[in-house]
Amino acid sequence: MDDCFFSVIIPCYNAERYIEDCINRLMSQTCKDFEVVIVDDNSTDSTYEKCIAYSKKFSNVNVYQYNDNLLKTNRGQAFARNFGISCARGDWIIFLDVDDRLDREALQTIKEKAIDTEVVFFDFLLVFSNKTVKVASNISEKRYKTSDFMIHFGADSVAINGVYRKQSL
Repeated sequence: MDDCFFSVIIPCYNAERYIEDCINRLMSQTCKDFEVVIVDDNSTDSTYEKCIAYSKKFSNVNVYQYNDNLLKTNRGQAFARNFGISCARGDWIIFLDVDDRLDREALQTIKEKAIDTEVVFFDFLLVFSNKTVKVASNISEKRYKTSDFMIHFGADSVAINGVYRKQSL
């Protein structure tokens, strides 16, 4: 796959229970201008094998495995995300955890908003077995440079509900 608009980075560690549903839902996006960058961080279950099967089924799914033969341990979500950024070909980066779900039109909506800015934020839902809670991004329509955003809102807000221009990271 050549360059694309979005690179959806999915860090995985022992995610065999969730990865298939995550990828299937992602493939149902109305916007098709994206690649999936899956970083398996030395899983000990069948996560990697399931991801490889999807990469054979979909040309826009790319699987990378970080396997530290010396330590035989995973390096963590932050490491996997950063590794994913280094592999990404898209102009825009979105992070997705294996138990996260995007609305079918999420990427299309974000693509329409991603003009003359470096960061796009969106609301999200926390879904529990007995209730769903909407979490507003609490960020105005003002456009931010990535560094300005971190100064105003803090680095803790950054990965969960944002899409970032790759050149700004």
